[in-house]
Amino acid sequence: VALATACLGLAAGDAVLELVVAGYGVAYAVLLVLGGRLGDMFGRRRLFLGGMIAFGLTSLACGLAPSAWTLVAARVAQGAASAAMLPQVLATIQSATQGPRRAKAMGLYGATAGLSMVAGQILGGVLVAADIAGTGWRAVFLVNVPVVVVGLFLAAKAVPETRSQHPAPVDGPGTALLAIALVSLLAPLTEGRASGWPLWTWVSLAVFPVAATAFYLVERRAERLG
Repeated sequence: VALATACLGLAAGDAVLELVVAGYGVAYAVLLVLGGRLGDMFGRRRLFLGGMIAFGLTSLACGLAPSAWTLVAARVAQGAASAAMLPQVLATIQSATQGPRRAKAMGLYGATAGLSMVAGQILGGVLVAADIAGTGWRAVFLVNVPVVVVGLFLAAKAVPETRSQHPAPVDGPGTALLAIALVSLLAPLTEGRASGWPLWTWVSLAVFPVAATAFYLVERRAERLG
């Protein structure tokens, strides 16, 4: 919603601002499984609260970003924070509830997730149009900060600590290869056209099938070994 306004405010090209969206998505996708496993190992409540704090800080960094590339970096960090926080929600529901209570919690989670996606788009447009105190597009990120403060207070009171009795080990090689594969594909596709397809874009695209194949083989081997 705020990309067009941010493009003008930061004097950035469309390709760079596309990375604002892609950077968050890639970081979240790459680290999601890792976040879930860390919650199993060290405690889901701990990871949830830590991820929420990180999400608030990275939202503040996004809102105060002085340049487009700073905003991209902050969005990547924000995606990593989400990957630490969000897997703990369903895992905690599964671990701390059962029967009708679990069904109710899952239903509320699904409804809240769906409504928040719609409401977020509408609220984002309203905040940009309102231009509160001259913040413009920055308000889309800054509004997360008070929400996080309230969420931390409620979560500290209500969320129980749970963890897995037999946590799966962290898949370091798989996580690294997935990151390389996604970045080597998305970076040239996002930046290539605007940059005139320089040599690095073709090298990066050539790396993608190698990294993707290596990721597949590593995961197959891990599955066979159990």
